[in-house]
Amino acid sequence: MDSDTTWNHFEHFRLPEAVYTDALSLFGPSSSGDQSDPKSEFQRALRALGVAHLVAPTPQAKGKIERRFGTFQERLVTLLDLHFSLRSIRRVNNDHTIDFDGQNFEISAALLSPPKVLRKSVTLLHHPHLRFWVLEHPPKDVWPPVLAAFSL
Repeated sequence: MDSDTTWNHFEHFRLPEAVYTDALSLFGPSSSGDQSDPKSEFQRALRALGVAHLVAPTPQAKGKIERRFGTFQERLVTLLDLHFSLRSIRRVNNDHTIDFDGQNFEISAALLSPPKVLRKSVTLLHHPHLRFWVLEHPPKDVWPPVLAAFSL
């Protein structure tokens, strides 16, 4: 790790210890627990990251993976991105823009509640040098709608 920052630690928490897949050829035909050469690019990448690859051994296990994969693909990745992000508060400018990272970004006035409110504060969730999201208020038990998302 280059330095002890919150962001550097967040990045490390994003890697799982193991990935459990079916035997689709792009994943590789067998688990990567042995020290043989990886059978696929997917296994090569996981090995380079220190993530174990486990292949479902039975049709029942494969079905279990497929049911959960829809949930993970739709919700988990987005939620991880939002949870493992840095937060800050910004004031909305009179022209419905916010200033961030030396740039000016436009937020639709229609998304702000009520739309006529000027100089409102919004919450930014950001991944340094990658992207950020604009939320109407800080997340609590239920995530508020994302007003805008920007790549840096």
